[in-house]
Amino acid sequence: MKLTKQLEAEILKHYNAYWDAYLKGDIKKFASYFDSTITVFGTAKAEVFTNKKAAEKFYKATAHQMSGKAEMRKRKIALKVVGTSVLIYEQFDLYVLAQNEWMIYGHVRMTSMVEQKGGSWKVVLQHASFPDNRADEGEQIATQKIKAENVQLKEAVQRRTVELESKNKELQIESALERVRTVAMAMQQPDDMLDMCQVISKELENLGVTEIRNIQTAIIDINRDSYLNYEYFRLQKKKIVTPVEYKKHKIVHAFVKKMLKDPEGFFTKQFKGVPLKQYIQYMVKASQFVDPATKKTASLHYYFYSIGPGALGISTYAPLTKDAIDLFKRFRNVFQLAYRRFIDIEKAIAQTREAEIELALERVRARTMAMQQSEELADASFLLDSQVRALGIKTRGCAFNIYGDNESTEWFSSEAGTMPTYKTPREKIFLRYYEAGLAGKAIHIETIEGKACAAHYQYLCTLPVMGDALKEMKANGGSFPVRQTDHVVYFKYGYLLFITLDPVPESHDIFIRFAKVFEQTYTRFLDLQKAEAQARESQIQLALERVRARTMAMQHSNELPDAATILFQQVQSLGMPAWSAGYCTWNENKSAVTLWMSSEGVLQPAFTAPTTEDELFIQMRKGQEDDKTFHVVEMGGKKLEKHYRYMRTLPVVGEILDSIINAGHPLPTFQIMHHAYFSKGFLLFITYEPVPDAHDIFKRFGKVFDQTYTRFLDLQKAESQGREAEIELALERVRARTMAMQQSDEL
Repeated sequence: MKLTKQLEAEILKHYNAYWDAYLKGDIKKFASYFDSTITVFGTAKAEVFTNKKAAEKFYKATAHQMSGKAEMRKRKIALKVVGTSVLIYEQFDLYVLAQNEWMIYGHVRMTSMVEQKGGSWKVVLQHASFPDNRADEGEQIATQKIKAENVQLKEAVQRRTVELESKNKELQIESALERVRTVAMAMQQPDDMLDMCQVISKELENLGVTEIRNIQTAIIDINRDSYLNYEYFRLQKKKIVTPVEYKKHKIVHAFVKKMLKDPEGFFTKQFKGVPLKQYIQYMVKASQFVDPATKKTASLHYYFYSIGPGALGISTYAPLTKDAIDLFKRFRNVFQLAYRRFIDIEKAIAQTREAEIELALERVRARTMAMQQSEELADASFLLDSQVRALGIKTRGCAFNIYGDNESTEWFSSEAGTMPTYKTPREKIFLRYYEAGLAGKAIHIETIEGKACAAHYQYLCTLPVMGDALKEMKANGGSFPVRQTDHVVYFKYGYLLFITLDPVPESHDIFIRFAKVFEQTYTRFLDLQKAEAQARESQIQLALERVRARTMAMQHSNELPDAATILFQQVQSLGMPAWSAGYCTWNENKSAVTLWMSSEGVLQPAFTAPTTEDELFIQMRKGQEDDKTFHVVEMGGKKLEKHYRYMRTLPVVGEILDSIINAGHPLPTFQIMHHAYFSKGFLLFITYEPVPDAHDIFKRFGKVFDQTYTRFLDLQKAESQGREAEIELALERVRARTMAMQQSDEL
């Protein structure tokens, strides 16, 4: 093949179009000039290919790096025919666009071999390289220069290695501190301080601090002469929160004073030999955790840095180096962030806790302020227990205890519900509680366990009501505790009792606050009771006066039956669930009784019943004969059926009962008869349920009726005397007329 000018122009046209497509990022056109078996040796490390597919894939992936960002300048091109192929030799300066400025990248040597295939020139081989700039004129290899550069490079590498090691160590430390900082910022509650201790222990260990026993944080409370110690033990992977009374050990006390005195204070102490054994004994006695390794170690070393009202500390089985102590101080500096976070969290938790307590107190206050009668204390007791448990205090039960003369009344509630009201005698444990209150204590704490606790529950089982409830619980599979703590908090009228299975010293102030709230509301309750009692007394007096007024206003003895209706109405007006009420009078020898009854407001005809045949009437007479002022008879079942069968045999009342039955109304199956006796008989009040609160009222009606019945008898006597006078007057008139007759025809 001969390279003519025409052929050279044709080849260069294809060659320039080839590179123009490459520099513009048109890889499809660029690759169209590739032979399928093209071989490429480029300047990039990965730019080696033996086929079109691989080459095209690479240039597509990297097109964005060259498109519009590279230029071939100062190009020098030469062509040479080799058999059926043409070699194209080119040298140029490669410029690249960086930061909006064109700058030289390097001088490039490019060799391309093209062949005509299918009517087009295809690239079958391409090789590019950068010349060795280190070789001087006349040199092929710059040996001396390379040797010198290697020496310099080795020295630079050594220097750089030291720098990198130092920077790497610093980066490790900074990374460790950052992890501590991250945990600090993620804290949500005080117990998260244990996670802080754990992560500090782990990071120090990773940084080469060995022999770590534990990391601890002491939060000092000067008001209680104690600090709360958050500890993480490395070997046991154990997290513990321990309260420590620092004045009980002089070294511990010295440590606390140092921390409080100087915000930048540092305290260190080591124990060996006998002092170590003594210190271990102190920790055991103070109920602090003593890890197994401490019992075997030859020495124990403590290092503490102040964080204000607290300290961050590390204890080790061997002394720390100065570098390790300095490193620990850096952790302390980062930890101060965690402590500020801790204080913020504690403050937020305290505010939330206070809001929860106030809400619980308000609920108890509202319930007790709404009480209308003493029976509602049972509901208040249950609410008290539920509110205390809602505050996270695990109680076994809560109770109100109101003092009486020689005993107290108690309302006890637990999660299971409220027990019936019961009495607690002033003896044994209840006597101790009473005496503690007399001594002026605000709160009395008593823990009983083991045999003493068993004996306590054995005693409680002997008490009425409470004993029955406890025995029933035991029979249903329940059990008595083997240990419990009673918290007795006092107020003016008695005390509140909170029972827990474990001591809860942090809850003592809350218990006292509940007692103060209850004293306020119970005082109001007593005032309310007094006011209600006065109002009730006025109602009773008004009802009595109405009965008295009606009977005192009687002009004729036949008005007495109306008093039975008035009596029933007034009993009903007082809220008494009376089915029937009336008055009953004896005959001369009490062998019979006459009853004037008003049933559900309807006056019934009077009827007379013997007091020697039916059991109920026998009981009525027996109460009078036993000189009782008040007598209650309960009757139901077959006895009551028998009584009503007897009643239906009596005149008048039998007809009334038959009419009730015929109207489809059943007779009572249970009723209670209340007899309030007076000199000539008794008042009878019939109810379907017990009404113990009404007994005194029934008695008072009896006394009033005794007075008014005397007036009734006076009226009867006056009416009898008036009738006798009328008869005598009539007789006298007849007598006078007959005495005045003069002859027989005057008859």
